[in-house]
Amino acid sequence: MASTLIRDYQLGDRIGKGAFGSVYRGLNLHNGEVVAIKQIKLTNIPSTELDVIMMEIDLLKKLKHQNIVKYGGFIKTEDHLNIILEYCENGSLKTISKRFGKFPENLVAVYVTQVLEGLFYLHEQGVIHRDIKCANILSTKDGKVKLADFGVATIAHRKDSSVVGSPYWMAPEVIELSGATTASDIWSVGCTVVEMLEGDPPYYSLSPMPALFRIVQDEHPPLPEGASSGVKDFLMQCFQKDQNLRVSAKKLLKHPWIQSVLKRSVFRSQVSSKFDEDVRSVQLWNAALKETYSSPRVNMNSSERRKKFAATYRSPEDMDGGIPTRPNAEKLFNLTFSPYPSPAPIKAKLASTSIEPETDEDIWDDDFIVSDSDLSLSRMKKGGLQEESCIRVETYIEEFDEYSPPDEIIVGKLETIRLADQDMPSNGALQRRLQANLLDVDSRKSRGISQYMETEEDDYSDLFGKSHIDVEATTFQTLQLNPEYGFKSMLTDECESDSDDPFANIDEDFEEMDLEANMAKDKLARICNEITELIKELQSDKSEEEVSEICSRMIGILIDHPEMRSKFISYHGIIPIMEILQASTKESIVGKLLQIINQIIYNNKEIQEYLCLVGGIPVVMDFASRKYHRNIRIEAAYFIKQMCHTSTLTLQMFISCRGLRVLVDFLEEDYRVEKELVWIGINGISSIFELNGPTPKNDFCHLFAKSGFLEPLANVLHHTLMDDDPLALKYLTKVANIFLIFSQADNNIRELMATRHVLKRILNELMNLPPDLFLKMLKCVKNISMNSSTLETLQKVNAIQILTACLDRSASIYFTETSNQILNVMFNLCHINKNRQEIAAGSGLIPHLQHFVEMNSPMRQFALPILCQMAHAGRICRYALQRHNGLQLYISLLLDPYWQVNAMEAILVWVQDEPTAVEAVLLLPDNIRTIIKAFIYAKNNSFINLLEPLHKLMRLSKPVNRGIAKANFMEKLLEKLNHPKASVRLNLLRILRSVYDYSLSPKGLVSDYSLLPLVDRLSQEDTAVLVREIAKEMLQQFKEQSVPKRVEQ
Repeated sequence: MASTLIRDYQLGDRIGKGAFGSVYRGLNLHNGEVVAIKQIKLTNIPSTELDVIMMEIDLLKKLKHQNIVKYGGFIKTEDHLNIILEYCENGSLKTISKRFGKFPENLVAVYVTQVLEGLFYLHEQGVIHRDIKCANILSTKDGKVKLADFGVATIAHRKDSSVVGSPYWMAPEVIELSGATTASDIWSVGCTVVEMLEGDPPYYSLSPMPALFRIVQDEHPPLPEGASSGVKDFLMQCFQKDQNLRVSAKKLLKHPWIQSVLKRSVFRSQVSSKFDEDVRSVQLWNAALKETYSSPRVNMNSSERRKKFAATYRSPEDMDGGIPTRPNAEKLFNLTFSPYPSPAPIKAKLASTSIEPETDEDIWDDDFIVSDSDLSLSRMKKGGLQEESCIRVETYIEEFDEYSPPDEIIVGKLETIRLADQDMPSNGALQRRLQANLLDVDSRKSRGISQYMETEEDDYSDLFGKSHIDVEATTFQTLQLNPEYGFKSMLTDECESDSDDPFANIDEDFEEMDLEANMAKDKLARICNEITELIKELQSDKSEEEVSEICSRMIGILIDHPEMRSKFISYHGIIPIMEILQASTKESIVGKLLQIINQIIYNNKEIQEYLCLVGGIPVVMDFASRKYHRNIRIEAAYFIKQMCHTSTLTLQMFISCRGLRVLVDFLEEDYRVEKELVWIGINGISSIFELNGPTPKNDFCHLFAKSGFLEPLANVLHHTLMDDDPLALKYLTKVANIFLIFSQADNNIRELMATRHVLKRILNELMNLPPDLFLKMLKCVKNISMNSSTLETLQKVNAIQILTACLDRSASIYFTETSNQILNVMFNLCHINKNRQEIAAGSGLIPHLQHFVEMNSPMRQFALPILCQMAHAGRICRYALQRHNGLQLYISLLLDPYWQVNAMEAILVWVQDEPTAVEAVLLLPDNIRTIIKAFIYAKNNSFINLLEPLHKLMRLSKPVNRGIAKANFMEKLLEKLNHPKASVRLNLLRILRSVYDYSLSPKGLVSDYSLLPLVDRLSQEDTAVLVREIAKEMLQQFKEQSVPKRVEQ
C-alpha cells in the first residue's frame, strides 16, 4: 500500500487483519522507532463509547510488564481511531504455528508460563483481556511472548453489544451474556493451550454457531488425545464449567506441569531461549510426529538364538515330518505329526546343527514371545493342561523316539517353560516325569506285540456288572443282557423243558384297547405313512403338475392334522422342500411350498431354528421381493414374521442374513394397498429393538438408517395416524417408540434424522397425535435438537412456529411435561442465535415465556435465558418485548441474584438503541429504587459482574445517573472501594467519576461524602496502577474545583 502519514508516524505494510480493523507496521519519524498501529474504523465503535475508549487508552499507557504489549497512545483521524502499540518482530504464535507446525509440550509450557505471568499482571491491575488466543500472543526475537489486544482493543465491537471475543475461545458465561470476568480469561488460556498442541482450538471443525452451542452444552471441551496427564489436568483446571471453580492465573503458575518444565529449562534465568531455538524445537517435534505416523511397527526383541534357529529351518520342505519351525511354548504343547513321518531329513538337520551348551548369559525370553491367544494356555481348567500336555509329550517320545533329538535337549528346553497356573507341576516335576518316560522307552520297544497278548490270569468278570431289569420301568426301553437269562440261553437244548415259562417273571397288567383308540392309532399311522410317501414323491422327478398336487395334499394334511408338523424333521422332509423351492420357477408351486413351510414352522421354535440352521432364511426371504406376486410375498412375509417373534435365536439369525433390508422394503410399500406388509415390517423392527442381545441398539439404528429407513417410517407415521382401523393405533404407538429410540442414539443418527422430509412429517403430525404419543414425539424432537448440526433444519421446517402453537394446546394431564419438552427445544433453538430469537418473538413466544417466569415454574430456567438474550437480538425482538412490557420484566429481574447481571446487560443494550423510551421507564421511582437495591444487595460474583454494565448505563444516561446517585447508593459505593480485587476498585472508581462528572453540584458531592481524602489515599497507596491513575485524575479535578464539562440542569 502507499505510505500514509498519521501525524508523526508513517504507515508501512499491513501485518495483520482482524474483525474490526487492520494492523500496520509504522515508523516514528522523530526517533526512528518501529511500532504497530492498529486502525479501527470509527463506524465500528459505538459513538457513546468513543470518549471512554480514548480515556482508557491513556490509562493503559501506564501498564508496564515484560509479557504484555505496551500501549503508546492513540491518534484519532476523520475515519479511524489509530492505536499505537509496541512492535514484536516475529509476529504471533499463530503465524509461527502455521509456518512450522504444532508445538511440543515443553515449549507450550514455556509460552503458557509467560502468558500467565502477563495475565496475572493484568488481572492485578483490574484489566480483563477478553480475547486470549495464539493470534493475540506475539513473539519477540529473543523468544519472549507478550499478550496483545487487551483492554480497550476489544471494546470496538458491534453496536448491538453482543458478546466480545473469538467464538472458539469464549467461556460459557461470556456466550450466555452473564458478564466477562478474570475467570473467563482462564478458560481462554485452556483453549489456547489446545490450539498450540493441536494447531486449532476446540470445536474448530464446527462453524461458529454450533461451536458456541457445544461450548455451552458440553461438560468440557475435548482434550488432546496425545497430551500427557499433566497437560490434561492443567486443561481441566481451565475448563471448569462453573467460573467460581476456575483457579486464578497466579495459582496456575504453580501447577505441576508448569513447574516441572520450568525446573528443566533456563527460562527464568537471564539467558533466555532464542527464537531460532524455539523454531528448531518445533520443527524437530513435527518431524518426529510425521515419522511416528509413517513408520511401521517392528519387533526389535528377536534374539540371536532365534535367528540361528530360523536359519537352520528355512523352508517347509526341511520339515517333512510336520514338526513346527518355532520351538515356542504354544507349539511344544500342541505337537501334531503325520501318521507316516520321514525322519531322515530331521536327522540330517540335527546332525548338521551344532548345539552349544547353555550358559548363565543365555536369554530365552525372546524365544517364547507369544500372543494373547497363546497366553490363554495358562488359564485352562485345573489339571486339564497337566494331563493332556504330558500325554502328548509321552506319545511323541514313544512313537518318534528313533529320530528325535537327544533327550537332554528336550528336557533342557522344557525346563524353561513356566505356566501361569499355580496347580501345574513345577519344572522339576515335569522333568522327572519326562526322564522316567525316556528311560522306559527301550523296555517298551522290546515288548513289541506281546504286550497285547492275553494270559490265563486275565479276569474279565469286572467287565459285566450285576444288573436286573425292572420290566415295569423299562417296558418301552431297549432290553439289556441279564446274567440270569443270558447264561440259560447258553445252555444246551437238553437242559430246557417245554414246561418252562419264559414269561413267568414278567407281571404286567395290560390295559384293554378299545375300538376307538385302535382306529385313532390306525388313522395316525396311515397319515404318517402318507406324509412319508408324499415326501418321497417330492424327492423323485415329478412334473410341475404332480408337484403341485403333492403340495396341495400336504397343505390339507397339515391343516387337518397340525400334529404332523413336528414329523417333518424326523421324516427329513424340510430339505427336499427347500431344494424344490430354490429350483422351481412356477409361482403356484412356490406359493404352495411357502404355505407348507409356514404351516410347519407355525409356533414351533425347534423347527424354526432347524430351518435357520439349514439355510432357509435367505431362500424364503428372497420371495419377499417386489418381483414376485403378492400372494407369494405375503407368504414370505408371514415366514419373516414368525422368525422375528418366536425365538431370540431365529431373530438373531434373521438379522445376520441381512434381513433388516427386507423390513425396510416392507415399510416402503403403499400403505393403502399393502397395509399388511407394512404392519409386518413395523412388528419386525419393533422386535429387533426389544431384543436383549449383545448388539447395542445404537448399532441397529446405524444399520437401519443407512438402509434409508427413516423417510419410509415418517410416511408410516402419517398413514397409521390417518387410518381408521382400530388396530392402526397399535402400530402408530410402535412407530412413535421406534422414533424415540432413534432420537436417543448418537449424534450421527440424529443428523440422519434431521432431514426436511422426516422432521416436517413429525412436526406436522404433532397436533393430531393422542396426548401420550404427542408427548413421546416431543421428546424425540427435543433429543434431535440437542445436536447443534440439526438446528438449522429444524428452523427451516418451521419448528419454532409449530412448537409455539403447541404451547396453546389444551392437554391438562400432560401440560407440565409437554411444556418442559417444548421449552427445551426452544432453548436449544434460540439460545445464542439472534435470527431464531426474532422468529420466536414474531411467533408469539414471549407471552408464554413471561407466563412461566411469573408462575415461578421450573421451566423459567429455560425461559429466562431466551428472554434476556432477545434484547440483544435486534429491534424486532425489542419491539415485541416492548409490546409485552419486557423492560419492566428486566427491571424486576435485577433483584434476582442469578439473573440480575443478564437483566442489566439487556437494559444496557436497550438504552443504547432507544435511550429516550427506556429512560422514561427507568426513571420511575420504583424502578430507580430497584436499581439501587440491586447494587446494594448484590454479592460475590454477581456484584463484580454488575459493576461494568452499571457503569456503562450511568455513563450513557445522565438522568438515570442522577437518579441513582442517592445517599444509600453513594454510601455503599464508598464502602466497597476497599474491595480486595483491583477490577472491582477500578470499576467503582469509574462509577464515582461518572457520578462526579454528571453531578449538578460537584463541590457539594466532594464535601458531603469527604471524597478528597479518600481519593488522595487511593492515588498514593493503591497497588493497582490504573486505580492510582484514575484517582490522580479525579484528585486534580477536585483540587481545581471544577468539572471538565458543565452539565445543564
